[in-house]
Amino acid sequence: MTLKSNFEEIPALLAPPSYLDSTATDDQVAEKGLLHPRTNIAPRYTAWKLVLDAFIGTAYRAAPDDLDEEERRATALREVLCNVRLVSRLLYSVSMALLRTRIFPEYLDAIRATVYSTNLGRQSLDHPCRETRVLDHYISYRINRRFLASQSSLLLNDDDAELDHRQVSQDLFKWLQPQTYIEDEIGKALEAGTAIANGVQFCDLLVRFQFTRASITLPFSVDAASNRSAASAPTIIRKECVAVDRASSEPVFVTAHRLLDQLQSLVFVRKAHSGKAWYELVGRST
Repeated sequence: MTLKSNFEEIPALLAPPSYLDSTATDDQVAEKGLLHPRTNIAPRYTAWKLVLDAFIGTAYRAAPDDLDEEERRATALREVLCNVRLVSRLLYSVSMALLRTRIFPEYLDAIRATVYSTNLGRQSLDHPCRETRVLDHYISYRINRRFLASQSSLLLNDDDAELDHRQVSQDLFKWLQPQTYIEDEIGKALEAGTAIANGVQFCDLLVRFQFTRASITLPFSVDAASNRSAASAPTIIRKECVAVDRASSEPVFVTAHRLLDQLQSLVFVRKAHSGKAWYELVGRST
């Protein structure tokens, strides 16, 4: 499953809008920075936000029962999702900021239908965390679903909207959302210094979540130190270091802090080589 493979890797989250030219190469950015050290793209960001907000806003206005008009509006949203936002980092940031704000209320309603919690709020949508990926997947689903629904039924003989919705609910809101929520909860504790320093960095940590079990995984080397030269990179695999069983009705924040308590009881050494990082378990904290 594509979603699963994405969530088994450390996410590369898009930062809030960069005030550098998003279409320039690294050398061009460096040269431009020397010539114009105070150049920024804040005005362009604001201008594009006004333009795209007006464009996206038309798709959410109340409309008469006009199938052709609905198709035009659904197509406009899909154009932003599949084309406009991919032009540059600037347009990606602007597009997603607007789409997240529009669809976030639906996302909250979907979470309220489960027993889980969320770290996302209207004021934090411009500060991506790991759970932001779940919201972005939901945005893509909702826009593509609306686009398909606006097309002629002759093109949708095998389309089952109800089955599709159940599958999305299962994957996003009963697996990926609680998984990323737990990661963010643990990350906040590690980065705030409230957790015991045990050598673990949040950037290397992933959570595996199931209804009755949750675990933290870290990268470990499978090569014996004696069999590997100092200049060679090790073979890295991801292994569970702590795990907890849970009742399906247990609040997800309780699961997060149970995992964190177990993680704090272990001490690791982090090593790195050629851009790869891995851990060795060296003991327990006292």
